[in-house]
Amino acid sequence: MKYDVLIIGAGIAGLYTALSLPSNLKVLVLSKDEINNCNTYRAQGGIACVWDEDDDFEIHMEDSLKAGNGKNNKKMLEIMVSEGPENIQNLIDYGVDFDKNERGYDLTLEGGHTKRRILHYKDTTGKRVIEVLAQNAFKKNNIEINERTMAVDIAKSRNGFLTTVLDENEEPMYIESDFTVIASGGIGRLYKYTTNASIASGDGITLASKAGAKLKHMDLIQFHPTGLYENSGDRFLISESVRGEGGILRNNKKEAFMHLYHEMADLAPRDVVSKSMLKEMKNSNSNYLYLDVTAKPKEYLENRFPHIYKSCKNRKLSMEKDFIPVSPCQHYFMGGIEVDEFGSTTVDNLYATGECACTEVHGNNRLASNSLLEALVFSKRVAKSIEGKYSRLENTDIKSNIKVEARIHDNYGLQGLSYNEKKHLELSEIESLKNKVREIMQNSFFVNFNIDYAEKNIEAINELKFELNLYKNNNKNFYELVSLAEVSNIILKEKLKNARVSN
Repeated sequence: MKYDVLIIGAGIAGLYTALSLPSNLKVLVLSKDEINNCNTYRAQGGIACVWDEDDDFEIHMEDSLKAGNGKNNKKMLEIMVSEGPENIQNLIDYGVDFDKNERGYDLTLEGGHTKRRILHYKDTTGKRVIEVLAQNAFKKNNIEINERTMAVDIAKSRNGFLTTVLDENEEPMYIESDFTVIASGGIGRLYKYTTNASIASGDGITLASKAGAKLKHMDLIQFHPTGLYENSGDRFLISESVRGEGGILRNNKKEAFMHLYHEMADLAPRDVVSKSMLKEMKNSNSNYLYLDVTAKPKEYLENRFPHIYKSCKNRKLSMEKDFIPVSPCQHYFMGGIEVDEFGSTTVDNLYATGECACTEVHGNNRLASNSLLEALVFSKRVAKSIEGKYSRLENTDIKSNIKVEARIHDNYGLQGLSYNEKKHLELSEIESLKNKVREIMQNSFFVNFNIDYAEKNIEAINELKFELNLYKNNNKNFYELVSLAEVSNIILKEKLKNARVSN
């Protein structure tokens, strides 16, 4: 099958890129699972944007720089902040109905922001954005969306790509495209405790790396302070907006403590809050602390945070009466595939956008609600770049599938042994190995970095990478495991390197 543009990922970055491309281009969007199983769909708080006359671009940039410890790329940050309003207006034009009050749009406040600038839809902003973008995309004759389809390899030809995918029946298919856009989201499933969707295993980063694209700042991982504490690894996010609207963190003595650590107290940047919480948890030998929003009436909480309120209620917690048990968990990835201001990677005509791409706008720590803004602004720029290049593109033939297919097999260690000699991993074994990787990541690098543990256990991941070359599985779970091992190895190597330099 031949397309002008292949987009791997159907979150806000993938769908918005598709909608921003000219309607004369034939576009295929791959969603690894159903469209609603993505990180965007889980986003609660909203989208940060200079919208009010009391705010301006410089203040938004200053807040972002302060949160990012000054390590942000100022050029990229200025692009994101200044081009935000026009892209938000595009969302509104598509049909995203952000909440309003008597003054206009209801702008909320979140940690690290000095102005109210977060546009939101209740506490399910991401869900609403995906619903609207998907509805628009399905109506477009030039856009095809394949759900439950996973890309497992990208091969470069002279002027295009041949991408191998597994369809919903896990049968291989080959997609030819002039341009390929990786918009595959984050890496949360490398960890035991994460707010990320089940598909967030870093596949796009693995694909890009194997295709020859450079990666950048792979050790920059953000941990959200307020995941609802539960025994399971899947953490329900208690949005930063709850603290923005008056929520207070309390220790096990029910005492407020954030004012002891930062001048912005409960609205300090996420890295500060997460580290402060770990100190308080260690002091009390506890696995969690509390978020107190009992000063707000039930009616307000039900209306402003309906999703969070219902989710707490399902766990027998009443937000207006009970303190909510919370603890930090993995939430966002600031590193990823190296890109320029138009989302171009170091491989010609291969683009990356959204969480899998490293634009450096966030510095060492992302400011709340800047992620969806980044995805919008740079996805639009990806589309503009492709539009400009397409008119100059010369039609060339893709190299034979047989030659490329052999290269794909070589990537997973089939060199030197016949295919029939390979061993097969059962699903239970794959899940066990995934959990092994997650255990190592959780104990090596969770908010703080445990250099001794990482040094002792990174070899286990290297051994796993080698062992996976001995198996012939051709299913999505196996390729997820390959990605978990690959990406975690890169992260720990870079983190160890930087830790040794700083010491």
